[in-house]
Amino acid sequence: MLPICGIPLVERAYKILKMSRCDKVMVATDIEDLLKNPDIYTIHRPERLNGDDISVREVVKWIAKPFSLLGYEIVVVLFATNPRITYEEIDFAIEMIEKKKCEIVRSYCYGEENGLYVMTINKAIGGYDAYTGMIYSSGREIHTEKDYEIVKRSWQDE
Repeated sequence: MLPICGIPLVERAYKILKMSRCDKVMVATDIEDLLKNPDIYTIHRPERLNGDDISVREVVKWIAKPFSLLGYEIVVVLFATNPRITYEEIDFAIEMIEKKKCEIVRSYCYGEENGLYVMTINKAIGGYDAYTGMIYSSGREIHTEKDYEIVKRSWQDE
């Protein structure tokens, strides 16, 4: 994936998750260079779960299954397309789940979802119809080259 300030988006997301309260962090990808990187714990994301037309719910369910077998109760999914998500936002979302304030937390910016899902493992595997919690994130999610240029420029302006 493209870099922002010299750091590839996937690597940036991985580092943010490692800074958070998450016990185990893995990258689900089909990018060969990442799969071979010894510094990042990766799992090969199957082709059937790649592409813009794939349901996020299916990806979340696929990611959550092995963690449920290991006894985890919360799953955090951070798409690398939002480099502005912070570890504090992730920790706050985890806390909302832990305190039973909701079962699913989703990040938003300017009225749009933007890359972070935190939920109970049961909701992740069983499916969900609606989000029960929301946090505001200052970041814009990258979907197009224009989005990338806007986000890249915002980092350079700081």
